[in-house]
Amino acid sequence: MPRKNLILLVLVLTSIFLVYSPLLAAEIGYVDFEYLFIAHPEYSIKSQEYQSIIEKYIQEYEEAAKEITEQEELNELITYYDAKVIAADEELSGFIIDSLKAYVEKVAQENSISLVLAKNMVIYGGIDLTELVIEEMYRSYGISVPSYLRLE
Repeated sequence: MPRKNLILLVLVLTSIFLVYSPLLAAEIGYVDFEYLFIAHPEYSIKSQEYQSIIEKYIQEYEEAAKEITEQEELNELITYYDAKVIAADEELSGFIIDSLKAYVEKVAQENSISLVLAKNMVIYGGIDLTELVIEEMYRSYGISVPSYLRLE
């Protein structure tokens, strides 16, 4: 192997080591994000809000659709209400997702975890932080974790 290629190989390997060495030493955690989403203390409230909004939009749609005779206008109305439903879903679920991200980050920092993955991405290893996140969520609301949510 020519000296030039050897130097290039050493530089590449050194670069790879420098980039990935912090990851090798990092503690990796994971959470069951879907479970956390449903376990969020405000999940049922946000679900009820969403259901109310959907019912309102259905009523509005049905009233507006009565007056429409053209298929193109009906398609526009459907597109309009589809967009409203999507926006409502994003707003209400976004609140929970943002909240969960903050709890996951706090628990990870408290436990010296530098990387947190979704549970379904983990094949082997890592530290399950799901229960700690649930405990942190409920503690921040000043309530205890319901027994049906305990993973023990």
